Amino acid sequence: MKQNDFEKLIIKALYSNDNVCSKVLPELRENWFSDIDCRMIAKDIIDFNTKFGRMPNVIETSRLITDETVHTTFQNCIALPDDEVNTDFLLDDIQEFVRKKMAYNVSEDIVKWTMQGIAPKCSFADALSDAETFTFDTSIGFDFFGDPRRLYEDANTKERIFKTGVKTLDDMLMGGLHENSLNLIMSSTNVRKDLDNEFIDNQSGIEWLQGSLHYI
Repeated sequence: MKQNDFEKLIIKALYSNDNVCSKVLPELRENWFSDIDCRMIAKDIIDFNTKFGRMPNVIETSRLITDETVHTTFQNCIALPDDEVNTDFLLDDIQEFVRKKMAYNVSEDIVKWTMQGIAPKCSFADALSDAETFTFDTSIGFDFFGDPRRLYEDANTKERIFKTGVKTLDDMLMGGLHENSLNLIMSSTNVRKDLDNEFIDNQSGIEWLQGSLHYI
């Protein structure tokens, strides 16, 4: 499949798959597309979303497009059969495409920051993490509204916290070492990291190690 044809699939997926639309729309940039018509369509979508906070429908997009050639391309995108676009195979391809483009967005932001001093909206590390973990898989994460019983149980279950005995450290850890948490103690030299040995030697430390075994 040619790149231009694949980009038309992406445009179609934005209109035919609510999950794709909700995940892709906040990240969408017109420079993702090499096809000039798809780029113009993406620009109209982005401008509409900036103004109204949502994805334009087909009729609204048609009215936004003023160029006849671009309008024809848009109609060709919409004419693609929904069931042929929303296959697992093609959605995986679109997902990988978006991941790469999001990572490319980060590289562009880094250049703007280093060359022009334009501050990023968030840390580069967080943006790259978002790019790497981008997915259409709706089974990942926790649906607060779909599982109210679990939400209630989680909110009303008291978490066990083991104090280290070092007040400053306990304050930093919001009370101490939390059960089933992973804790990595790091610092420069000569700041008494060995104080953790005193904690491990006391009863609270022994109980924490026996309860979680997440200590480095």
